Amino acid sequence: MPKNAGKRILAAMVLMVALIACDLHLPQNVPAEDVDVTSVTAAAATPAVTLENAKRTALQAAGVDSALVAFTKAAKTYERGHYEYQIHFTADGWLYKYAIHAASGKILYESREQITLP
Repeated sequence: MPKNAGKRILAAMVLMVALIACDLHLPQNVPAEDVDVTSVTAAAATPAVTLENAKRTALQAAGVDSALVAFTKAAKTYERGHYEYQIHFTADGWLYKYAIHAASGKILYESREQITLP
C-alpha cells in the first residue's frame, strides 16, 4: 500500500459523507448554482461572488463614489431559495438597498429613498 494511502482513503470517505449530509439537508428544487458548499471542506473553491464584489456592484449600479458612502448593512443571507448579499448604504442624503445574487452577481433588488439628515 502506498505511503499515506490510508489517510487519503479516510479523507475521501469523510468528504463523501459530508457531501451526502449536505445534500440531505438542502431545500427541494434548489438550482445547482445556488448551492453553497464552501463550508463542506477547506479545499472547496471560493464563492463566485465575494462580499467586496457585491459592494462594488451595488456602488456601480448606484453611481455613487465609494468615498461618500457609509455602509449600514453588508451581509450574506439565504433568501427565497438562494444565497444573496444584502447591501445597504447611505450617500448624499439617500438610502440605497441592494440584493446581489451570491452565485451570479446579478442584482436581484434595488431601491433608493431620500432620507432626512439631522
